[in-house]
Amino acid sequence: MPSTIFGMRKCIQMALSLAVLAAIPAFADPLTFDGPAAVQSFDAHRILVVVDSDGDGRADHLFRLWSSHELPRIDEAFARAHVEFEPHRLRILVENRELCLALGDLPNEESSVAGYGLNHEWGGAAVAKHRITVTNGVARYVRDRGAAEWPEQDTYP
Repeated sequence: MPSTIFGMRKCIQMALSLAVLAAIPAFADPLTFDGPAAVQSFDAHRILVVVDSDGDGRADHLFRLWSSHELPRIDEAFARAHVEFEPHRLRILVENRELCLALGDLPNEESSVAGYGLNHEWGGAAVAKHRITVTNGVARYVRDRGAAEWPEQDTYP
């Protein structure tokens, strides 16, 4: 009898696990954010993207790209940007320009860079320490004192 109960319990656990997995939405459409944004090179192998999607001057979203090869130097802030995030790609659209940060190989686009790691962090005090100020239509990226751009343990090959 104990083996039958164990088998039933295992079946119930499996059914519940499948039900939970079925309820998780797939990335059919990218997550999109609109508002001031900044794209900053941290060093030759890392790029930070900051987005203020609610317009309060404090960052709501941080994106980081890691690369084993040298990346172009980027230091730009935008008063208004449209940002699209998918697990393998981040697109920043500003007026007639597009910057694409992606994992792996990319189409031959001058405005695109590739890397081996791309993450998204949102909300919380650590993210809010990054700010984008907009004055007279000119955006400027500001990092509050004590705000870490990168976790200390990050390394690249």
